Amino acid sequence: MSTSGLDGVKIAKMEEQRVFTSQAPLVHLDRVTAAINGSPTPRSPVRVMLWCVPRSVSTAFLKCIDGLDCRAEIFHEPYSVAYYFGPERRAPPGPQIPEEGQYTYSWVRKQLEADYIGSEVIFCKDMAFAVDGRYDSIPDGFKHTFLIRKPVKALMSYHKVVNSYPGYDGEVSVKNGLPKGYAFKEAYDLYNHICATCREKPIIVDADDLCRSPNSILRKYCDAVGLPFSQDLLSWQPSDGISSRWHCAPSFRALNSAMGTHERALKSESFLFKGNNRVDLMPKDELPEGVVECSECSEPYYKKMYELRLKP
Repeated sequence: MSTSGLDGVKIAKMEEQRVFTSQAPLVHLDRVTAAINGSPTPRSPVRVMLWCVPRSVSTAFLKCIDGLDCRAEIFHEPYSVAYYFGPERRAPPGPQIPEEGQYTYSWVRKQLEADYIGSEVIFCKDMAFAVDGRYDSIPDGFKHTFLIRKPVKALMSYHKVVNSYPGYDGEVSVKNGLPKGYAFKEAYDLYNHICATCREKPIIVDADDLCRSPNSILRKYCDAVGLPFSQDLLSWQPSDGISSRWHCAPSFRALNSAMGTHERALKSESFLFKGNNRVDLMPKDELPEGVVECSECSEPYYKKMYELRLKP
């Protein structure tokens, strides 16, 4: 056979092999079905993370989001469960709550990245410090947002929470249960990490702004992340416990039932600004020593984020 004939055989075989080994993009069967039936192809859900500091009205924010006029999957602090109660727990000892064996960091990420057929929104709120040092577990495909609060207000509220834990004698320091940066440094570090790696500037909401001007803040927030805003988000029904519709670990439900950690937020009906309860104006000598120390350390990080916040 001539050289040209051999080349022809080789080309033919190569073409045949290419047909069977081609790495063509996979075709989504749901889109094919939709096209055949003449219905529109399903849209990818809007995925939003709300990274918070403790006691920043974040549970009330979640109740607000639960009022969206669409099908939504709502996650209540899955990374915090991994941090406090999972097999890779990194928190100091706290209330005796059974371990949540499946709540590894990689498992939480998989839950957030999973497909939820028919859902239009995937929304998760969590503590920023829960992923400090575990940025590898941050889920892909999410728009990142932050919720902050004046440190002395957040930490005084947290002080009340830790002092409601059973089994402790005397006053418990607010440092109990908090990370080294008292949550605010970790939030600031996470913000900078997302700016650097995700090429986006996350929306920052201040809790006082939200409570003073919920209509304005929520409207701008929803517009920025692609959520449908309506007046229904401004009020909600009070509840006795964490919603059964939310993705929430049994440990967190048990903690709230036993100690009322989120009771005020769950029984709320709207965002309220308590102008007559100005903890931030109290003399330092009237505040617990730990609250003063942690607030002073946290204030510089809060101020940097506050300057970048979404304004009413």
